[in-house]
Amino acid sequence: MKKAIIILSTVSIMAIAGFIVFVKADNVVSEKTNANETAHTEKAVKENKDVLFEGKTDAFQNLEQLENESVIIVRGEKINEEKTYVSRSEIDGAVNGGYTNSNFKINKVIKNEENDNKITAGSTIPVFESAFYDEKTDKTYRINGYENMKEAKQYLLFLLPEQDGMYATRAVTYGKVPLDTDDLEVQTDSIGEEDQSQIQTLESIFKEARQKYKD
Repeated sequence: MKKAIIILSTVSIMAIAGFIVFVKADNVVSEKTNANETAHTEKAVKENKDVLFEGKTDAFQNLEQLENESVIIVRGEKINEEKTYVSRSEIDGAVNGGYTNSNFKINKVIKNEENDNKITAGSTIPVFESAFYDEKTDKTYRINGYENMKEAKQYLLFLLPEQDGMYATRAVTYGKVPLDTDDLEVQTDSIGEEDQSQIQTLESIFKEARQKYKD
């Protein structure tokens, strides 16, 4: 399976030194930087209420490629958020990672290449979401501008196999397609100019996916 930057095998990520960005995308991916690089990997937006963690992931050029390289594809709705996990540096207490564990009810199974018996219509599965709120800092931390799913809204999810009790969206933002809106549900204002082409690709993939799977 392809990985991004540094590949980790579990969701739990410990900070040894400096700054760790941790994401569960294509298993779990992380990006380590030292203290001098922190300013380049953490960007504050929306009056410092949102913080962007940058992590490089697989990039898909079209829907067909995303479909072919995803082992699980389901349609359904988010039920609720079970918990938020925040990881802090043992050195200075700074946030260095985290995630939101959301419950997702499957309405339709489109692909289950793993023959996972948990992936069935009507079942509820835990999904690793790459954004989380920290009460201590009063900030929301996002991987690549990821926005958590909205409750009771329909989504098409391209998922990685279960690991550490959760499923994760393929390549963070690529694997979560909102079906009740034309919005990408990605914080595009927190993405650098060099990544704007990715937004255009997402728009194209999401548009095609909605046309193919909405009904």
